[in-house]
Parts: sequence; structure tokens; C-alpha cells
Amino acid sequence: MSLVRKIIHGISSRLPQSLHKFLSSFYNGRGIISLFNEFGVCAMLREIIFRKYTGVKEYRHLRKKLDFVRTQSEITVVFQVWNIAKWKCDSVYRAMKQHNRFQPLIWITDEPGASLDEQRNMRLKLKNHFNSSVYSVVEAKNWADLDKIIKTDIVFIQDHYPRYPLNAISNVLGRLICNVRYSYPNTIVKESHNYFLANYSVFYFLENFSVEKEQKKMMSSNGRNMVVTGHPIADGLLHKKIENPSVWKSDKADLKKIIWAPHWTILDDACFYSSTFLTYSQNMVDFAIKYQDCLQIAFKPHPTLYRTLCSHPDWGKSKTDAYYAQWESMPNTQLEVGAYESLFIQSDAIIHDCGSFIIEYLLVDKPCMFIEKGNGYPYFNEMSKAALECYVIGHSIDDIERFILEEVLKGDDSKRDKRRRYRNEYLIPPNEKTAAENIIAAILEN
Repeated sequence: MSLVRKIIHGISSRLPQSLHKFLSSFYNGRGIISLFNEFGVCAMLREIIFRKYTGVKEYRHLRKKLDFVRTQSEITVVFQVWNIAKWKCDSVYRAMKQHNRFQPLIWITDEPGASLDEQRNMRLKLKNHFNSSVYSVVEAKNWADLDKIIKTDIVFIQDHYPRYPLNAISNVLGRLICNVRYSYPNTIVKESHNYFLANYSVFYFLENFSVEKEQKKMMSSNGRNMVVTGHPIADGLLHKKIENPSVWKSDKADLKKIIWAPHWTILDDACFYSSTFLTYSQNMVDFAIKYQDCLQIAFKPHPTLYRTLCSHPDWGKSKTDAYYAQWESMPNTQLEVGAYESLFIQSDAIIHDCGSFIIEYLLVDKPCMFIEKGNGYPYFNEMSKAALECYVIGHSIDDIERFILEEVLKGDDSKRDKRRRYRNEYLIPPNEKTAAENIIAAILEN
């Protein structure tokens, strides 16, 4: 194996850059590296020559299996969840719970790459969140353990990135996998969309027709498994009213509620929506203190920011823990590391640099600021570029303070009309149905 690796590396390192880029995309879309690591050279060559695993023949086999599942009186559907912030299929689960054809289950498992403490804490959050009669929960560390507990017909995986070993090719082959992304897609980078699980899934449920048009031409599968349904998170955020009790620390009506949500990409070589946390972390604390009589701020960091800061040479675990604790302890601030639907609905505005929130927050129709790091958006898709036109763009601490004073405290909501036009064009699910209803109809072929 090591000799073959050396040969492949020796050849690829000498290829022209354009050809190397093409081959990288080819390997990514067909899972070549994973196939090589899991099954060896023969399996890798069968995929390259015959498209054994991502080709039309295998997809027809999966569709036949789906046809058989459709004949069953009850269909067992499992939703894999390892981080509560990425749980976006609640409306689908609840709709299936009310349907006479489905038995939905929540599969709680450990988050790949997280420390033991992080895994333990997240499992506790997940158990607390799903601790009601609405949810049926199974816990299993891997697919083999899951198979010992229950026979699954369909599995929803929201975090399909190929780097996660839990969802390795060997674990999903022969299974009916449904792909619902945990966030709206931002990029037109082919490698971000064209990977094995996206091509292999029996259903790839998409957010709107703009995404389908852009992404279909990137896929090795030519998008044969794509169905435009709308994103399930829209079912909750488009229509839900402000709930009681409040998830905010203070219920004083005269305190405006702002979410600050920094991304985790704090390194210089990070992607185009890189985090501005290192620049503004202290400024945001200062704003919370300065405007404590009229403002409360929820610190909503990306789930990966904590471990990234702990390993950063200028931060480390002690400084990171102290910073997070400060947001928990101030009278008008709070730390939010879990589900955020109610937080969005009950807020008055958001300030962030997080890719997935660019579109998600527009569902609640509130003032919003995107902090730009300065490297632009050359790889954003049409939907994200249009979404940013609904934002006040910030480039400095003065811009952030101006947004707080004018757009939030004074109520000069300058982007209201653009936001509402955007919602109608990109965010409302098709067919005059909810996203959950569209997904169920596709599975049952109604």
C-alpha cells in the first residue's frame, strides 16, 4: 500500500496544475481516496473504470431498494445527530411522527474529531434537547452498534463531509442515505459539493432551483438524485412566532437583543468568509459593557471555534475558557452553544461573519450585519451574493457601532424591503408545501 501511495504522489506532484485540479475533483466526487484506503486498489480501479459505486447501475440498485421500502406499511427513518447546532430536520422528524407510514428515530452519536470532554458535553445537550415524548432516541457509537439496535430503512445524514470517518464509504454502501445539508450552501467551489456521499445518496434534497441549476453541473452523478424541496429550517423560522418563556437572560422590553456569531476560521489561510473573531473579540465585550442599559448580546460562536482557539498560540484553553465564561457572567450577555431557532426568532438583530447564517438569519426578517474580513466573495454562489445585498456590510469597529446605534437602537432598518424580496425568491419551499411535506412526498413518490 505504501509503495502505491508513493507512486501516486510522485506522479500527481509532477502534473500541471490544471490537470491536478481536475483529478482532485474527480477523486473527491467518486471517493477514490477513501475507496483505496478502505477496500484497496481493485475497488479503486473498479470505480475509476466502471463507476461501480457512483454509477448509474448502483443508483438503479438503490432505487429498487427504495421501491421495496415503499411497499412496507411502516418505514423506519433514522436521523443521525452529533451536534445540536447542526440539527435542522426537526420539521421533517415531526411530520413523519404524525404520518402513519413512518417510524422516525433520533440517532445520537459522538462527534468525530471532538475531544472526549466535548463529546460528553454534547451528548448531554442532545439528550436534554430530545428529552420529550415527541422524540424516540437511540444511542450508538457507530453503524454496527446501530444495526444491533434496530433495522433501518432510510438514514438522514446532515453532516456529509468526507473527512468524517463515521460515515466512511464502507459504512454507507448499500444503504438508503438522504442528504439534507445542515446549512444553506454558500459556494460554487466544486469540491465543496461534488463528493462521494452527495453523489451516492438516494436523495439529495436541495434548497431551491437556483442551487439545483448551479450544483447539478458540478456533480459526478449529474444530479440524478437531486430533488428541490426547500430547506427544513425554513419550516420553523419562516412561520414561528415569538415563544415564551424567553431564551434570553433578561426579559426587559427596553433591552434590544443582538446575536454576535463569529465563525471558527481564524487562521490567515482560511476560506473567503474567514472569522473576524481575533480582531473584534474584545470590542464586542466593550460594546456589551458600554450599552448595558439598552442592549443585551448573545455570543453564539461556531461550534468549532472553541477547539480552534484552544489550540491557537495566542489563546489556549485557559484564555478561551475565561473569555467564554465572561459572556456567561455579565448581566446583559449570554453564551449560546446549542440550538438557536428560538434565539433567532426572539432576537432584534445579528452581527456575524459565519457562512451558514448569511441566509438562515434572513428567514426571521431582522436587521443584520456581515463583517467582511477584506478578501471578498469570489466563490460565493448566486444565492449568497444576493443575500449579502440584504445585509449592512461592516469593515471596522466604527461600522459595527454605527449599526448598533442606527439600525438596532434607533430602528432605521435600511434593508427591510430587500430582505422580503429575497425571502420570496429564494427561501419559500416550492409546491405550496413545507419542506418537510416535500421531502415526505419524494420518499413516498406521491
